[in-house]
Amino acid sequence: MVELTAMMIEGAKRASVRHIVKLSALAQPGIALSKWHSEMENAIAQARTQDFASSGIPFTFLRPNGFMQNFVTAMAGTIKAENAFYLNAGDGKVSFVDTRDIASVAVAALTTSGHEGQSYTITGSEALSHTQAAAILSQVLGRTINYVDVPEDAVRQGMQGAGMPEPTVNALLELYASYKAGQAAVLSPVVEQVTGKQPISFEQFVKDYADVWQ
Repeated sequence: MVELTAMMIEGAKRASVRHIVKLSALAQPGIALSKWHSEMENAIAQARTQDFASSGIPFTFLRPNGFMQNFVTAMAGTIKAENAFYLNAGDGKVSFVDTRDIASVAVAALTTSGHEGQSYTITGSEALSHTQAAAILSQVLGRTINYVDVPEDAVRQGMQGAGMPEPTVNALLELYASYKAGQAAVLSPVVEQVTGKQPISFEQFVKDYADVWQ
């Protein structure tokens, strides 16, 4: 990702880009995913003060928490087939955010002034454990959906068995451990402040995507 960012900066330089809006991630000290995104942010920020000193390309960093849409892209299969989803996040709460809200913040950053140089932590309006998320899925879908807290060793074996690179396996396990420790329960008012609208609730998200899990 860091290498791709360096390539992007060079492309932006050639194309006379006027504003870089970078999709980053919630800042969580001590985990690899945050470190990687921080390195990318630093490359963009340094590019402005060094390579772009004369043209001055502004930047905005978007730092969202876990996507609600992960329940679609990563968990829909087992929710449909087994009425369950599997993770090793314990009972830790996460302020899941709908990617549509992230997109709305990105549009505002790109089309209105005042966002240059800002780093936006983007979350939903509530922090939920995966057990609570399962309860909302159950209520909306009309059947019992279970969250199964899987031991870390089993998750590691599953990801390795699927051919996932070891650095990625370790990074995801660090992320889940941060969930379990409650480090992702932070709430931010950015969505409402930037877009003027309340963040989409997890319940509304489930209603909007209900057909995916049927």
